[in-house]
Amino acid sequence: MNNRKFRVVVYQKAKEPLYSNEVDVYYKPQFSYIDGGLPSVTDIKATLLKKGDATYVHLTWKSVPGVFAYRLFTESAGAMIWEASLGDDGFIYDTSFDYLVEYTGESTFTFGIGALDGPNSNSDVPKLVNKCKITVPAR
Repeated sequence: MNNRKFRVVVYQKAKEPLYSNEVDVYYKPQFSYIDGGLPSVTDIKATLLKKGDATYVHLTWKSVPGVFAYRLFTESAGAMIWEASLGDDGFIYDTSFDYLVEYTGESTFTFGIGALDGPNSNSDVPKLVNKCKITVPAR
């Protein structure tokens, strides 16, 4: 159970980005996990990436055999939370992802990647033992 803040950013060619107002969203995953499934995702690496005025964390990881897709998790209030708004229904089909970070001062982000063996699979995502942290310096 977490409160998250979201906003929309519209990028236009040769113009400043347009930002919507922030919206507070109460987030609680609506599914439970069972142990089993695919092996843990390993070799998760994070680097900073600038695209215009935006800052992204470029995440890469080692491919898992038999994977259908991956899910991205971020740490919030000490719990790993599925980033459901990313990709196609929260699925990432590659072994890399650029995560937009918004921050003012120095911030540390923690990421985990879960491997799924099918579109309705949640059996392996609790195996987020291989987390990756990155500190983004103040602007």
